[in-house]
Amino acid sequence: MGHKNIKIVSPKDDINDKIKEVLNYINEVLDEEQVKSQKKYFVNLDNTNMEYLNSISKVANIEQTYLDSPDNIEKRLRIITMNNVSTYNYTIHKINDNGIKVKISDKSISKETYEELLEFKDKNKKTIIKDRYYFPYKDKYFTLDIIDDYGILEVNITDNNKIEIPPFIDVIEDVSENEDFLNINIAHKNSKQFTKK
Repeated sequence: MGHKNIKIVSPKDDINDKIKEVLNYINEVLDEEQVKSQKKYFVNLDNTNMEYLNSISKVANIEQTYLDSPDNIEKRLRIITMNNVSTYNYTIHKINDNGIKVKISDKSISKETYEELLEFKDKNKKTIIKDRYYFPYKDKYFTLDIIDDYGILEVNITDNNKIEIPPFIDVIEDVSENEDFLNINIAHKNSKQFTKK
């Protein structure tokens, strides 16, 4: 757990449905086509069983910084620290006219390269610091990001797979279509502070 490309293939009544799900995951990793759909939920941490979540999760600390980019390009740096080991990552997305992001590049870089690229930090955006919990539940691979005092639960799905929310997590609302919850918008220095309802 904790690797960005882990996929869980759920049991199916029809082997062709299982093959289709596997092929979708392969295409997603290869960026051959946009087959990934993501569900995102705003979480009430006060009513979430964090003790249990800690017992079943791998946890990483992530520092996420956005670089100066044209309007249709998103450049992102990350330091990911897990088990006291840090790795550095540089990702570039192209944003299509319909708002869908297409990954152009996603690669590991050295600490030296990371520090050089930091010179191009977008001064209008703050660095996001979050703890990310990775865990499986009901044949799905979930992540829970904790930023300040709020949580965002995410899960990738293919086709119209039904999502069952883990009972130890208290979801306030589905924010999959709410652009305020996009990381790049959270990073804006004038972004609103989310509060628990």
